[in-house]
Amino acid sequence: MQTRNRMIGSEMFTLVAGEGRDSRSYLVHKSLLCYHSPYFASALKGYFKEADDDATTLKTVSTKVVDVFAAWLYTQQLPESDVEDGIVLLLYIFADRYNVPKLRKQTMDGLFSEYGPDTDELPGFWSITKAFDHLPHTSPVCRFLVDVYARKWDGLWSEDDDASGELPREFLVEFIAVTGEVNGFEKRVGLPLKMPERCEYHEHEIDETNCCRAEWKARDAIAKATKEAEEAVYR
Repeated sequence: MQTRNRMIGSEMFTLVAGEGRDSRSYLVHKSLLCYHSPYFASALKGYFKEADDDATTLKTVSTKVVDVFAAWLYTQQLPESDVEDGIVLLLYIFADRYNVPKLRKQTMDGLFSEYGPDTDELPGFWSITKAFDHLPHTSPVCRFLVDVYARKWDGLWSEDDDASGELPREFLVEFIAVTGEVNGFEKRVGLPLKMPERCEYHEHEIDETNCCRAEWKARDAIAKATKEAEEAVYR
């Protein structure tokens, strides 16, 4: 424990989320913040105003997001339960804005597990609007949302969703293009066009791709075996 504390250091930094009476302060180790975020490393060690301060205010970031992020800095793990619906997407947007690569990858994995090819779930229109309003339309999450809807949406609106006219134009353009590719493939080959692998939504260096694929194949195999074992117990 003492060795870990020496590595982290004692210098602290305060993140303030929200505004006014709804604001909340989070005291975190500056070294961890800079290690995981090149954005904060530049801001706190360079010529930005924050470099001379002991705090910064994240006015547009929800306290619910920073609650999770402040804990994640010390564990690099996302909570498995008791997380409000939509918080994983908001964490990805936060990680994109403040350049936290590992958190981006983990939240992308969380979205893939929730809405990928092994589930029947679809993200709501709120998720599409939020993602396309705050991320480049070429970002992994935006591409993922288009891919999911192009393959899984049945063309019906749910009671909780508004009409398509309120969806971002960039999403609709990409959705129409990818849907055309999916339908064209099925007509030519007679089989549905599979979703890209999870790894395709990661920001890899070229030599990392195969390792990532092997890792997730092993994880998926373990998860499948565990599920089958649990089902066997209750038969």
